[in-house]
Amino acid sequence: SISLVVLALDNISMSSHIVGMVFYGVGRMMLFGMFFTNIGKRFGYTNYGSLAGFGLIVSAIASLLQYPMIVAASRGDEMVVNAASAIAMLVTGLPYCLWLWHRERIQNNDNNNKEDDNCLIS
Repeated sequence: SISLVVLALDNISMSSHIVGMVFYGVGRMMLFGMFFTNIGKRFGYTNYGSLAGFGLIVSAIASLLQYPMIVAASRGDEMVVNAASAIAMLVTGLPYCLWLWHRERIQNNDNNNKEDDNCLIS
């Protein structure tokens, strides 16, 4: 987000925009690195290619929605665009967060039970 602010400012010199472009490039590189790492860490590597490909296709289809949203915002419907974005984030993000919380909770309980079993055996 810092990179977009630097790139969007009109009152700074054009040479300063280079800093924004570098931040943007590094940020995108980190985003894809975290995406592919998270796929492997969360779901394993048995179906890694299929899951990563599916994630990229979903991302590409969702990014097609940005063009109608830009048109709607330019016509003065910023509140509608913001509300639609918030609802989309809740509908897609909240179930994943709940699933991840539940899965990590189960794994932590399993690890604690194994440690307790090891203490009893020793």
